[in-house]
Amino acid sequence: MSVIKNMCSKNMESIIKHRDLILLAEIGALIHDLGKLSEEFVGHSSVEKEPEKFPHNKIFDPNYMPKSLMDIIDKIEVDDLFQSKKKIKILRELIENHHGRNRKSNLLKILKAPGCDAADSGVDKGTPGRKQSKDNTFISTAFGYEKRPINLSQLKSFRDEFCDVLEKELSKIKNAKDGVLDWKEIRANIFKSAEQTFSKALGETRRASNDVTLWDHSYSVASLYKAALAKILIDNELTGPQDLKWRILSINFDKLKFMGSSYNIPDTLRRKELLEGIEEKIKNFIEVEFPVGNEIYRDETGIYFGIPNPKDNSKQEELKNIFTEEVIRLFQDVIDGEILPEINISKDSRPLTILGNAIGKGKNQPQVSQVAITKWKDKWNKDNLNKTALLDEGLCKIVGCKYYDN
Repeated sequence: MSVIKNMCSKNMESIIKHRDLILLAEIGALIHDLGKLSEEFVGHSSVEKEPEKFPHNKIFDPNYMPKSLMDIIDKIEVDDLFQSKKKIKILRELIENHHGRNRKSNLLKILKAPGCDAADSGVDKGTPGRKQSKDNTFISTAFGYEKRPINLSQLKSFRDEFCDVLEKELSKIKNAKDGVLDWKEIRANIFKSAEQTFSKALGETRRASNDVTLWDHSYSVASLYKAALAKILIDNELTGPQDLKWRILSINFDKLKFMGSSYNIPDTLRRKELLEGIEEKIKNFIEVEFPVGNEIYRDETGIYFGIPNPKDNSKQEELKNIFTEEVIRLFQDVIDGEILPEINISKDSRPLTILGNAIGKGKNQPQVSQVAITKWKDKWNKDNLNKTALLDEGLCKIVGCKYYDN
């Protein structure tokens, strides 16, 4: 963490200072719609409308959540943004009050309409139409093929399974000694369980919005919320929820070229493994160590993140420099800079539907080295000064000059 601090100005240091708050609030945003993982929500949203009333945010009830989990949630308190004297139960706040006119905290204002929840819902839902029948509610593919019926009788057991994992991980937060937390493990366990269970439910049951699972919506909202919170901390001032915008960080590199440079299958697989390792380290840096955003897409062109939109150009440039320095370091350390990424940040946008444009640019944009000399060239130059370099066991037996890892 000290290495990251050395990379940051005072404004960016606020991310490190409030790291626990950002990651805890992200969990709250992820589970804000936990009440939709229920038979009652599907029934209330159906043609039959049974039950007639079901506010899915009012689930702090033993019928929907174990009392032991509710007790832990109520013991986790944080200072509200720019109101250090005001303590709030952050997880309860984001679950229970994300609908309605009740705006108890600044942390809540970022989430509820017209904030992050509304920003994602508008894209997810489009123009929803017909309601489905309670006993025949389907999750659709993006192409409208309804092949996955929701099993109403299993929704409670799915919710109970997730609540068990959530309680276990939140207990680690509540009982942390000296405030030392393994956020990487805690976050990974919660997100993995959420993906497994939330993917079996819907955030919106009406056609044609039923292609967006509860996981899709929850992850998107959590990602927008995290980046919005980071922006506010960097700017050191509140932004009106209706004015929030985001950017996309594109880290593009030629994966296929790197893997195609191998001369046998084991080498190809090893190269693939090295690139995946770099991507996971980048992901951990941006999502956990310096938590300002989340991965939103990955393919053979590179990896993409939703990130904050600081109001000043100088802060935007500093944020890019932090990303660039860490990402280039990883490519240099792991593969000696054999390939180096092109790093770009998009224009600001309210919805992240600009992702398609970012991917298109990543595919067509030539990769330009962003460092003076790559690590492997530096080693090569040094080795060429030694007349016995070709005898060095650390040199590649194919070309006789470039280092490789056994």
